[in-house]
Amino acid sequence: GWSLRRAFASLEGGWYRGNSADVLAAAIRVGITMPAFATYKRLLQRASEEGASSSPPPEWTVLAAGALAGCTASIACYPLEVARTRIAVACDVRLGVLGCLASVLREEGP
Repeated sequence: GWSLRRAFASLEGGWYRGNSADVLAAAIRVGITMPAFATYKRLLQRASEEGASSSPPPEWTVLAAGALAGCTASIACYPLEVARTRIAVACDVRLGVLGCLASVLREEGP
């Protein structure tokens, strides 16, 4: 109970270490996923034979658009996931997200 909480609270950064990178990644992920989904869905519907008719879009286009949009957002947000993990484990909290990413890039390369 309380002894475990005190142990975590005594850690530098406490429970929320790396949270700023996580919040930033979540906001960017949503900002990428929504328009990417709409774009992929439109492109897939045009590419499908049934996309030309006035019937509802084929179900596979919606599924594929969602998968592609999720992949696009994950690829774009991966550096922030690295920063979140590094801040939680290794980076100095005072560096912040960009400072941690710069440190990783400097020490480990692209």
